[in-house]
Amino acid sequence: MMRKASFVLSTIFLILLGVGCSNLTYTPVPTPYPVDYVPTIIALTVQAGEAALITPSPVVIQQNTPTPSPTLTVEIQLATNGPSPTPLAMNSTSTESPVPSATISQDPNASPTRRPTRTPTITPTPPVPNAGVQISEPGPMSKVASPLELVANLHSFPSGSYHVEIWLEPLQPGGEPRQLFKEVKKIISNPIDWIYLDPQIPFELRRVSEFGQVRLGIYDQVGRAVSVNSVDLILLSMGLSDITPTGDLSEPIVIREPTRNHLIQGGTAVVSGLAKPSEQFILAELVTSDGTVVGYNQVFLTPNPDGSYVPFTFEVPYNVTTGTWVRLQLSESGVRIPGVEHLSSVEVYLSP
Repeated sequence: MMRKASFVLSTIFLILLGVGCSNLTYTPVPTPYPVDYVPTIIALTVQAGEAALITPSPVVIQQNTPTPSPTLTVEIQLATNGPSPTPLAMNSTSTESPVPSATISQDPNASPTRRPTRTPTITPTPPVPNAGVQISEPGPMSKVASPLELVANLHSFPSGSYHVEIWLEPLQPGGEPRQLFKEVKKIISNPIDWIYLDPQIPFELRRVSEFGQVRLGIYDQVGRAVSVNSVDLILLSMGLSDITPTGDLSEPIVIREPTRNHLIQGGTAVVSGLAKPSEQFILAELVTSDGTVVGYNQVFLTPNPDGSYVPFTFEVPYNVTTGTWVRLQLSESGVRIPGVEHLSSVEVYLSP
């Protein structure tokens, strides 16, 4: 009986000793994941390893050749003891830096830039020049008692001269005008561009009043008229002067063509320009240095009611046997007081 009790105690001791030792070396067995969760674990594992496992190959790009982005397809199947999961197919697109494209892209927010286009060149019309002879005082139709106080500017001509004249209308219709005053002054060979005049001109009349005209002209070294201008007046033998404001100081007759020193050939000169005609015609003359007229034409122009410029173009036939320098003169003569009222000119060279 005693031996049996000792055997029981020994057995219990050994069991307890075995249990204690087994606790010291015990390693818990990992709990298996559910089979349905395995595809999710595989997908997460693949995504985590793609950055380290997939190394993009170097890309060589040719200009103007678009390169398609590489597409990587990974197919993984997992065999388990449980029900087979659905095969996982992944279309993983490489996330490497985008390849520069040969196609030019535009910023939608950028301001549009106009492409330069060919624009026809427009030649501006030259302005109307000031008159070569400008009469500032007295103004048109002023009532003037002696002395006549004249204020004027003249465009000088080297070695030429300028004339100051006062004319009266004829006593009878169709008669000759009467010259009341005339003064001629020489111009030096190297003058200033403009000559300023402010003389006081005394005069006497046989009547209480008369219709008159002041004429100023510039002449070249051989006596040909270069520029002439005039102002109509009422001259008084007594009383006080009544001076009107200054009139238009622009050139009454503007020559656009031909220009100065222009060569003209073929026996015909084409003349064009602008005019403010007070009468109905303009006389064109080609005058040589000795005063010979080698060509002329008379052109009728209708004045504008508002007094504005009238354009003109006409031809002047001429006849020369050798090359000749001439002065083209366009002039307008008065009716009430005959004589040149306005004149413009330009020097040109004629060839047969």
